[in-house]
Amino acid sequence: MSWSPAFLRRSAADPVARAVIALTAAMALVLVPGVPALVRAPVAVTFFLLAPGLAWVRSLPANGPVERAGVVVAVSLAVDVVVAEAFVYAGISGVGPVLTLLVAVVLLGLWCTTRRGPGAVGDARQAPAAVPERRRAAGSTEVSR
Repeated sequence: MSWSPAFLRRSAADPVARAVIALTAAMALVLVPGVPALVRAPVAVTFFLLAPGLAWVRSLPANGPVERAGVVVAVSLAVDVVVAEAFVYAGISGVGPVLTLLVAVVLLGLWCTTRRGPGAVGDARQAPAAVPERRRAAGSTEVSR
């Protein structure tokens, strides 16, 4: 994985990527001993409900903000459950390893969805009118209506 300056510039310019990075950093900071539960609980719940999904769902085609929000929460919870079950079956306990793997999954999702940039072929953020033109340019024989 290459954390090139171009990737960092694209991430810094994207408000969703900035929010995911800020939420991930806040989650790491609330693990410091002495942080009150009134701060720890909302940050943890927000991280677990949004961060993995926001990182991975950005390139999926979702129609509208409600559908996208539902997919974000569903993907986040699915990633959380898979990571938790993996650690249960491996017999590893503790917050540190689990959070480390979740942060790695979130950063991998950001890297995978940001490295192409908006408008790349296969990117859901492109304009719908551009899809048939790109299919013709790619040599597709599918007829669009």
